[in-house]
Amino acid sequence: MQVKYEMSMKNQMYGKSGDFIKGRELFAMILVSFKSPDHTEVLYNSHHLYVFNYYGDDRLEAFYNKWLDIVYNMKQDDRPSLNSLRDTLFRKIEHSKLMHFDISRYRTFDEGHPEKTYDFLITMIKGYIARGKQERLLKERERAVKISLTSTKATPALEDAVKPAAPIKTKKENEAAASSTSDPPKRPKAKAKSEAASVLPTPSPKSHADKNNKKGKGGKGRSSSPVDKKKIFCNYFFNKGL
Repeated sequence: MQVKYEMSMKNQMYGKSGDFIKGRELFAMILVSFKSPDHTEVLYNSHHLYVFNYYGDDRLEAFYNKWLDIVYNMKQDDRPSLNSLRDTLFRKIEHSKLMHFDISRYRTFDEGHPEKTYDFLITMIKGYIARGKQERLLKERERAVKISLTSTKATPALEDAVKPAAPIKTKKENEAAASSTSDPPKRPKAKAKSEAASVLPTPSPKSHADKNNKKGKGGKGRSSSPVDKKKIFCNYFFNKGL
């Protein structure tokens, strides 16, 4: 809004003389509006470096990147010397279990030793980060190989797992299925046949012979007494079952 107001005022001023505002002048007004004091342009100073803490061995790469970000974005006058950076960095990582071997070796260096430098610590951290990446890539490669070797064997099991589960039958459906698979019940007619066979009257051969003899002599046979046919058993029904 401030740039807009100043542009309007300059346009009125230039308009009286028959001139107008230039693009470069407008761009300079925008830059000036965003300008900050020199002592606040730097993101970090020595205070941020000293209060910065070690993230832990599992986040070593993140700690290293943040450390460099603070150091490179410090004002030149506030940036500590290499020996101060060395001592500050060592105090932050001296309790690391991952770098315990190299830190123990670093402790044996006397002051003035050619390897007791800030560059030695930076190189040491970069080496552990690189080896950590290599180990992660190796584990991922072994995992991929293991999956490729077991994928063919796991295919049948996968197909079995894809098969739909059998529907759950109710109690009535189970009883109906059991009755359909069991032996069919015996026909009641066969039972009636065996029971009726025992009560059928068996004609005696003598009675038929006497009857034939009488007819052969010319005499009339003796007429049998009338019997209700509804009470006579049907031999065909009990013999054939139909």
